[in-house]
This record gives sequence, C-alpha cells and structure tokens, in this order.
Amino acid sequence: MSCDVLIPCAVANQIHRSNASLLKCKLIVEGANAPTTFKADEILDDRGIEVIPDILANTAGVTIGYFEWVQGLMRLLWTQEEVYERLEGLVNNVCDNVFTYAEQHKVSLRMASMALALQKVLDARKLRGLYP
Repeated sequence: MSCDVLIPCAVANQIHRSNASLLKCKLIVEGANAPTTFKADEILDDRGIEVIPDILANTAGVTIGYFEWVQGLMRLLWTQEEVYERLEGLVNNVCDNVFTYAEQHKVSLRMASMALALQKVLDARKLRGLYP
C-alpha cells in the first residue's frame, strides 16, 4: 500500500497487524469508527506514522448533529454563519487540548483523546453523581 500523505479509512479494522507494516505514509486520518486495530496502532506508532483517531477526526460531524438536535429541541434556527462560528470554536478548542495533552504526556493522539474524554466523564460523574 502506498500513499503520499493520507489514507482514508471507511470500514472498521481495515488497518491491522498484517498490513500496518506495509503502509508508506506519514499520516492517517481515520474517517470511520475503529478502522485501526490495537496492534496496528502500536505498529504505526513505532514506525512514527501519525494517526488522527476517529474520535478526533469525526468531531465536527458529531458536533453538527448535536447542534441540529439542540436547535430542534429548543425550536431555534441558527444561521449558517452562527453554526460555523460555534463549530470552529469548539473543534479548535478540542484539537488544541488533544495535541497539547499528547505532547505533554508523550502519548499518541488516540490516547490523548481517550484520556481527555474519560476525564470529562469522571468530572461529570463527580459533579452530578451516579444517577443525575
């Protein structure tokens, strides 16, 4: 397998132990849920291939879905400019936090994303209790 920079992944477990060592790229952006297996992730990390994990790469799409849900519940109608402004602020903040965490703790972007997500869940549980 060969690419200059990017391998789009559309199906789960497509990058695995048997093919991770064959990839000739510098960056993988996961475009689907769980396209890379745990073992392949280790191989890619050892080879210095940066992986933008699905949890981070899909942030904008999931956030837009949330915005639509909120607008529907509250009977709001945001302009396209308002949506993009809100989206850009949130996505930039998330990416900044993930990249900073990964650098500070010397972990992959996947591990940084998961650690920050789990911390948010723990913080919410502390604040709200087990059954909010």
